[in-house]
Amino acid sequence: FEGVEEVTNLEEEGNYDFSGQYAASEEVVRNNIRLFGQLEMCSFIRGWFKDTLDGRNVNSPVRVTYIDCDLAKGTLEVLKSAVPSLVADGCIFSQDFHIKSVSGLIEDEETWRGIGADTPVIERLGDSLVLIRFSSRVGGRPVKSGKCVGGGSSTKNH
Repeated sequence: FEGVEEVTNLEEEGNYDFSGQYAASEEVVRNNIRLFGQLEMCSFIRGWFKDTLDGRNVNSPVRVTYIDCDLAKGTLEVLKSAVPSLVADGCIFSQDFHIKSVSGLIEDEETWRGIGADTPVIERLGDSLVLIRFSSRVGGRPVKSGKCVGGGSSTKNH
């Protein structure tokens, strides 16, 4: 609803400044979901990721997470909450792989260790979109072979 959080370090974010862009009222968001999705399948929670997600595990099983927040900081906040609740055949998409700080975060093994997951398989699905899935362990539990279907080239395969 608020748009992209203010970028405090443009150098870290690859000189992209999306601060405040993509803001919309809740009514506009709900109308878009009504037109292109299923409103009854959605929950709307106002606030920044750092206030609503950061490090708080999602209470329900997560099958798919789609991240499009334009900042490495926001991407990490979402990952820290979604990955521990990811089901065995679940997967994550990031729309921001073209942003250097986001791709660096996603490709960094320390990111995944800090979340308690093994390094995932990362598949490029286009210039900015990647599919992230786990073939071994998330949060100390074994993961079955991912069933999310991708179709790109792998940037890392561990």
